Amino acid sequence: MKNTIQHILHILCAGSIVGLITFTGMINVAHAETQINSGSITVDTVWTKENSPYIINTPQLTISTSTLTIEPGVNIIGSLLNNRWRSVIVNDGRLNILGTAEEPVVIRDLGSLSMYRSQANVSHLDMSSRRMGSGLSFFDSSRGYVDSSIFTENNSALGLDSSYVEVKNVRITDNNEGIEVAGPWPQSSFRDPNLPWHPSTVLISSSTITNQKYLSIRNESSFPVQVQNNWWGSTDGPTTITPYENYIPNAILGPAEYSPWLLKEPDFGPSPLACCSSILFLPGLEATRLYKPDTVLFGTVPMANRLWEPNRNDDVRKLFLDSNGSSTDNTIYAGEPIGKALGVISIYGSFMKFLDELTQQGVIGEWKSFGYDWRKPIAEVVAGSTLRATASESLITTVEDLASRSRTGKVTLVAHSNGGLVAKYLVKTLAEAGKEKLIDSVVSVAVPYLGTPQAILGILHGDNQSIAGGLILKQSVAKQLATNMPGAYSLIPSATYFSKVFGPTIAFASTSAPITTASAQDSFMSLHANGFLMNAAEIFHAILDPFTWPATIARWAIVGWGNKTAKGIVYSKAESSATSTSSTYSPAITSMGDGTVVAPSATYNSGTTTSINLPLVSSIEHRKIDHSNILDSENTKSAIKKIITNNSNAPGYDAKAIEDALVKIPSVTIGEPDYSKESTFLVVSTHSPVNIHVYDKNGNHTGIAALPAGADEDIEDGLLTYFEQNIPGSSFESHGDENQPENYISLPDNSGEKYSVIIQGTGVGEFTYDVERIRGDVTLSSVEYAGLPVTPLLVASTTVSGGLQSTTTTLNLDVDGNGSVDIQAKANSTLDPIVFFESIKKTILQLLGSSKDADGFVRRINRIEDLFRKNKLSRIDGSVNTLKRQIGSKRLTTLSQSEKDDIVNMINQFLAQFE
Repeated sequence: MKNTIQHILHILCAGSIVGLITFTGMINVAHAETQINSGSITVDTVWTKENSPYIINTPQLTISTSTLTIEPGVNIIGSLLNNRWRSVIVNDGRLNILGTAEEPVVIRDLGSLSMYRSQANVSHLDMSSRRMGSGLSFFDSSRGYVDSSIFTENNSALGLDSSYVEVKNVRITDNNEGIEVAGPWPQSSFRDPNLPWHPSTVLISSSTITNQKYLSIRNESSFPVQVQNNWWGSTDGPTTITPYENYIPNAILGPAEYSPWLLKEPDFGPSPLACCSSILFLPGLEATRLYKPDTVLFGTVPMANRLWEPNRNDDVRKLFLDSNGSSTDNTIYAGEPIGKALGVISIYGSFMKFLDELTQQGVIGEWKSFGYDWRKPIAEVVAGSTLRATASESLITTVEDLASRSRTGKVTLVAHSNGGLVAKYLVKTLAEAGKEKLIDSVVSVAVPYLGTPQAILGILHGDNQSIAGGLILKQSVAKQLATNMPGAYSLIPSATYFSKVFGPTIAFASTSAPITTASAQDSFMSLHANGFLMNAAEIFHAILDPFTWPATIARWAIVGWGNKTAKGIVYSKAESSATSTSSTYSPAITSMGDGTVVAPSATYNSGTTTSINLPLVSSIEHRKIDHSNILDSENTKSAIKKIITNNSNAPGYDAKAIEDALVKIPSVTIGEPDYSKESTFLVVSTHSPVNIHVYDKNGNHTGIAALPAGADEDIEDGLLTYFEQNIPGSSFESHGDENQPENYISLPDNSGEKYSVIIQGTGVGEFTYDVERIRGDVTLSSVEYAGLPVTPLLVASTTVSGGLQSTTTTLNLDVDGNGSVDIQAKANSTLDPIVFFESIKKTILQLLGSSKDADGFVRRINRIEDLFRKNKLSRIDGSVNTLKRQIGSKRLTTLSQSEKDDIVNMINQFLAQFE
């Protein structure tokens, strides 16, 4: 593709592999944690949701001659220190557990919850010890009424000795043993010799008693337990054994009245487990603020210097790594998430607010995000520790802690972009430690599981590194950061990528063969980038790509498509000189991606695919939705809510019902996109010292713009370029020389749509304007306006139409910015020296006005024009380019008088060459 388009490398939120992508660090939803360190409660006490969770640190908490009331939504956690269990005992008192279906009371990891000469009224309790402590064990000379509750993963769910207990609408599942009833003999494991024994009365009905490891009921007394009208996991009812038989899972040992039994599981209605697990959010590459500690006032006041997101080049340079991928400064630490980059550009702000709202609504109990030092290898992020301002934090420990407070005892992972690779490696690590059950589901959003070709563009060229989907980072600095950053290399297409995505990732316009295998790609990257890190990335994917997800974990992938996305890079020269400064390059394009990640990589082995048509979403929401802000889309948030509110471990879980709900969301389909349906784009581009702007019929703008009000005022000049993408379905891209970049704007090729194009000069010289209609990486048609004069006062205008209409409209040039058209350029025009000098003449008149100096310049230019007409001077192209480099990108409207004088002097030197 001629004068091709360099796609912005957004590899995370903002869509950048080395820019700032989707930022989010470590967020704790606010709650008032209550530490229980005292060993007794002797007055009536109420535990509230507002002060939850309650962490039991004392070895034994006794409620004596008083009432403990536990209100809906309370979480209670028994800490485990030095292998010592925490237990709660109600002695001559009362326990009221008042959960609701919407807000159950959750108890995790207690050694036991026991009643002595007391009464318990329990409703909607979710009790799991997971470390195999006991549940409500045991009732000793007490009474209990238990309704609509769950007991799972305990040593035993209920224990009774000389007590009366009624149980209805309860799930007793996945414990070592279900119900244990003590007998009268002294050898009983339940006997308290200080209390007289009498037969226990056990009434259990309308409940589920299934999947115990050993026994469903152990009755050591001679009095039968009453367990009629329950579901035992089979239409054949329960199995009974004698004391002399080996234990059988789910069997009843001892006398029991169990007939009749239910032939199916009872309908409990909304289950406390149905909703919802706590959420751990894993953001993408460069998605967390990074800081360097600092001190002022002779070390008395601790301070921190924010390095990312940067506001000066030196901030980024402090983040550079050595050739081994190690930080040159070990004091740098990861901080908070970036809700808004530089205070004005939303990254994860609205998504984090969405998670806050789910918490406030009681949908989830808690959510947290884990920000990490994205410069490190993913394996180190998962298995190592992340340095914070005052301590270090382990990702694995974070999962365990979050699960211990979760209503389900499990965590749902929501991961965006590079965070999905972190999530997959995290699950792999947990599975190897036998802890995979801590995760119930993984929701991956725009994750490059097999890498993305845009990583190649970022590492080799530092091209178009975007911060926050609207700020382009200085090219030379961005490239230096990417060169030795392990996280960037893990995003290069892996060997598995080539088996799923056909076509080269690197190609050459010359006779050199394209690169279509992982080994050839890795050799090329090792030659032109960091070979050590390239090899490490190969090993990483060789381990991670074939990993088989545990069957217990539900997986959902949200995949964006329809945006112009790079699927490779094409060089104008042979492989040996491909990365030289004289070799031009462009991306090979597909519409089957989100602007950064191609859909086949995001769908690989990721579970049920939910595909979102991003151009359609952009049109609905009247803003650009792409890889960088896909989590900000209302449609994406709706899809995530429907997924997480149908917990995969809850009774009645129905994946098909979730799919049916998802497809009701506009722009959403189930399954991978139809890869045969490539979209057509219009691409307008400029080359040399100009900026390009496009407006649709509604006045929406795409192109470079001023940084929004309220931004960080202390931003170093030249560090960032802000751009807008307000035309639905459009994109802005820039590559090449960072001082005079080549800018590209892609537009939906909609029939009947007419776009207005404005070109503004930023320097002196010549420029080229191209219009292309492309489908995939094929150019269907193109026109070019070349060799056009430009000055800092230039304003050029034209229109471009979608559909099959002609794009060869006239380009009107107002060279001196006075509001009148000086030149009407046609397609395929070339630079005319006389026209160029006339434009210089107009610029001088604008700079100097009516003056003797201006008259002198005009006379000199007239003489030079006359020499050209008489063929007494050679062409001026080389001299024009020299002048262009000298002047650079200067805007007349922002020039001081001294800067105007500088331009006049440069023009003076330029003219002197011909005199």
